[in-house]
Amino acid sequence: MQNDLTIKQLLERLEALEAEVAALRRENRQRHLANEMLRLDNERLHHDNEQFRRDNEHLRGENQQLRQDNRQLRHEIARLKKNSSNSSKPPSSDIVKPPKDPPRRGRKRTIGGQPGHPRHQRPPFDGNQIDRICLHELPPREVRRRRLRPLDSWHVLQQVELIEKPYAVTEHRARCHVTPSGRIVQAPMPPEIRRAGLLGPNLTALVGWLKACAHVSHSRIGGFFRDVLNLPISGGHLANCSTGKLSEALKPAYEEAASALRQEAVLGSDETGHRHRRGRYWT
Repeated sequence: MQNDLTIKQLLERLEALEAEVAALRRENRQRHLANEMLRLDNERLHHDNEQFRRDNEHLRGENQQLRQDNRQLRHEIARLKKNSSNSSKPPSSDIVKPPKDPPRRGRKRTIGGQPGHPRHQRPPFDGNQIDRICLHELPPREVRRRRLRPLDSWHVLQQVELIEKPYAVTEHRARCHVTPSGRIVQAPMPPEIRRAGLLGPNLTALVGWLKACAHVSHSRIGGFFRDVLNLPISGGHLANCSTGKLSEALKPAYEEAASALRQEAVLGSDETGHRHRRGRYWT
């Protein structure tokens, strides 16, 4: 009786174990199925990630190109917005000018003389303007060997050159006298000599031309005097020469021209840029 009870318990225990094993197998199959689904999802996400990476690289390239196009457009807009009030452009450039006509026959004109135009040459120096004449002859032996007969005509080449000292220095001396009381009395200098100072009229006019017409700074004028003329002149003296001596000398001519302009019925104008008190102006 006891053995039968034990067998019955064992069978019940075995059935419970078989049911538990079956449940574990079902759970294992479910987990395997879930794991397979997760693997498929992982592959899909990996594929999507790679696609996103490629799309990101493409968008980065487009963004870089758009940035470059934006910089070019900003530069072009800034160039088009420039006018005489915010740049060094003259006021006449504010007026939109029509485009120039294309060159005839589709070719651009070259620099220099044009085909079909008369030739223009500089007239030669006359005898009063020539300082020195150099004669060039064939050797006498060659003349005799070739039986040449000299003519009273020459092939002429006129050449202009700077001389080593292209200026003259004049020293003006005023005699000094002494009075019985011991006071020194000097002979008077001519007023035009005294007013001229170091630079004579021609050199003063050269300084004015370089400053007003060529728009050369006083430091560059000093460099020209030092390097070309071998005549060192300080920038301060050149400034005093152009703003003081020249301005005073040109004042009567300026007033005469200004008075004549006021009486004219029609006046022309030109644009000249200049700086005044650290500002840019156009006259």
